[in-house]
Amino acid sequence: MKENGFKRVLHVLVVLITASLLVSACQSLPVLTPEQALEKRVTGRMTAMVAQNWAAVYDYSDLDYKKQVPKENFVGMNRDILFSDFSVVSIKIGPSGEDAVVVVKYNMTVMSFDVKDRKETQNWLKTDGQWYYQMKMKSLMD
Repeated sequence: MKENGFKRVLHVLVVLITASLLVSACQSLPVLTPEQALEKRVTGRMTAMVAQNWAAVYDYSDLDYKKQVPKENFVGMNRDILFSDFSVVSIKIGPSGEDAVVVVKYNMTVMSFDVKDRKETQNWLKTDGQWYYQMKMKSLMD
């Protein structure tokens, strides 16, 4: 009987020590503010654009755009543009916390013309806890 009691106490101690280690580990994880989480997504998208990784750029696109444009079509688009040297200028998350306006500044080369310090206002939407770039669909009439 004493051996069962000892095993039970030992088991409880192991569980308590494990739980306290898990709590300590979770407390040391960085918690991102909504602005930091969005900035991380914006930076990821812009980094993919600089690398010309159009499949990754597509993955940052909002779900409505993805319903209209298959990934293969997006990746296969003819582009004569190179992006470089970007920075996030500002982030403003809307009151609902589900939409945001981000201003990004970058350099680009379009058909051998250099454009420096171009500012772009981007709209981002939060869906299922993740931020997505809201692609603007151009109609044939524009």
